[in-house]
Amino acid sequence: MTFSDGRTYRVDCKEGMQHLGDASIDCLITDPPFNLGGGPMFHGGTLARRTDMDWDHVDNGPWLREALRICKPTGSLLVFGTHHNLFEVGWLLKRAGARVINTIALVKQNGFAVSHRLLYERTTYVLWVSPSGEGWCFDYERMKRDNGGRQLDNVWHYAPVAVRSHPTQKPLGLLERLVLMATRKG
Repeated sequence: MTFSDGRTYRVDCKEGMQHLGDASIDCLITDPPFNLGGGPMFHGGTLARRTDMDWDHVDNGPWLREALRICKPTGSLLVFGTHHNLFEVGWLLKRAGARVINTIALVKQNGFAVSHRLLYERTTYVLWVSPSGEGWCFDYERMKRDNGGRQLDNVWHYAPVAVRSHPTQKPLGLLERLVLMATRKG
């Protein structure tokens, strides 16, 4: 498989990343399964059967190794998650020698109920990671300008995608903001 710029490929992420060269990516945004399916979960307003949640299980080690391999030492790895997966992901990244630069809390207008015995989830998080722990890009001036002249903080409010094809689909504007924050033109 040969990848070319500007195209979209529908492949397993681990398989796709194996076709990319070492330290070839400036910014990698990932939205892995949150591993919520360990217990009761609501799907479409009703309690989901465990088989409905099969897509939500992943071993974070293999894909994280590939992500760190292809990300430039001065690049950024941005990982979406909830408390269900981010502590494990953070621990694996630290063990691999990467540095968590920031955590961004994403506050949604609506959320989801994991159980009637837990708080209603309205937050998702982004771990902003530097593979080497130094030299990462942060376009401070751009973010400050886009934020009305004020320094951007780590709590971002957003409206979920109205019509979506996946339960954790993110709005394009949110992804654009992450790219603009962690990269420079070119």
